[in-house]
Order: sequence, then C-alpha cells, then structure tokens
Amino acid sequence: MRSLYVWNTNSVVNDGIFPDIIGKYNIKDIFLSVSSKKQDYGSIEEFIKKNQTLNFYALGSTNEFALHPENAGKYIEQIATFNQNSSNMFRGIHFDVEPNGLSQFKTNRDELLLSYLDMCQISRKKTQENNLEFGLSIPYWYKTKNREISLRFNGKKKPVCHHLIDLTDHVSIMAYRERIPKIIESVEEEFAYGGNIYVAALKLELIDQLEYELTEKYSTTTTNGKLAGIAIHHYHALKKLIHK
Repeated sequence: MRSLYVWNTNSVVNDGIFPDIIGKYNIKDIFLSVSSKKQDYGSIEEFIKKNQTLNFYALGSTNEFALHPENAGKYIEQIATFNQNSSNMFRGIHFDVEPNGLSQFKTNRDELLLSYLDMCQISRKKTQENNLEFGLSIPYWYKTKNREISLRFNGKKKPVCHHLIDLTDHVSIMAYRERIPKIIESVEEEFAYGGNIYVAALKLELIDQLEYELTEKYSTTTTNGKLAGIAIHHYHALKKLIHK
C-alpha cells in the first residue's frame, strides 16, 4: 500500500487529474494538509466524498506543537468535530511536526524532545478518545549507528524513535537519501524494534524498485516492524514527474 503527502489542499480539491494519478501509482492513504487556523472544511468534505475509496488522514505540520502540546490537542479536537459533522471523513491524524526545525533544538534539544514526546502522548490519548488513528513523520537520523538520541520517558530510557513508535499507530520515516541501499539501511533499526512503518521517499524515480526491495526484505525475514507501505513526498512533485 502506498500513501501520499498532499500539502497544498486548496489546489488539489479541484484538480481533475487527481484520481488518475492516484490510480496510476496505486495510492490508498492520503495525508491531507489541514490548517490549525483558517480552513475551508466544506471543500475538504466534498473532495473526500469524491474519493471515498481512499483513506484520509488530517496532516498537521505546526512545529510549535512540540513546544505547546495543548495546541496539538486542540487541533485533534478540531478534526474530531469535523468528523462528527461529516460522517467520519478522516480515518486519523498524521503529524509532520519536526522539533529540529525549531531554534530550541540547538540550544535545549533534550528538553524540547521531551516536550515533543509529551505532545505525542497527549495526541495518542486524544485520538483514541475520538476513534482516530495517530501517526507521525519522523526523520531517519533519530537513530543511526553512530549517532543515537536516547531519552528517559515514562520511566524508560530508549532511543527517541522507539518512544515515538510506542506512542503511535504508524510512523512514516523520512528516509530522504539518494540511493536505495542507504534508504533501506536507514530504516532497519525501526523495523527491528516494531510498529507499522511507512518509508517516505523523496526521489520519486526510486519508488517502484524501493517498494520491491522493501517488500522482499520484510516479507521474508522476521522483524517486529510491519511495512505499511511507501509514502510518496509529495503530490505536486509526483504530478510534475508525470508531465515531464
């Protein structure tokens, strides 16, 4: 199964070739950007109704949620209210919240990451209360062979990526590397640990071969992690590739 990041929601809702692109690339899950501020929910509802064979996740990308976990909770309540009024259009919430994009990551990294973990814990509880799945985009470099970020959270010291897997229904690992062997190497730790894992690809020309090799690797070996699919980043890049 493949997923797709859609960042410019306003432009895609009236894009007539969207269904053709989704079909061509066998995409089933959509991470659809929804603003935490002003958002036209009417157009989103109509768009999802037209594409009912897909699974939609509200994509939140406010990095400051890591500093203010209560605002992440408010965002989830906002989506839950929309779902209650629209026959459960969204299957879940997917956060692309990147603490490393904040200045505090350089000056007070561990405290910021602990706040981020708090955000994830609050978000998981909120989503469960509202019958929503909860997922995250995470960088591959939270755990690498030579650089490990480990923190004590809920009484247990683990690599940050392990804590994040514990606190989610799925993760999408941003394995944005140039070659397939490097991409596969960069996600091995997470597959060894567990969880439902999307592998996010930035180089779109690698998608088919990457999917083949990941499927071969993780359907024939025993790992705790499950391959949820390839996450394609992102819709407008995919559209440009098709029209080259």
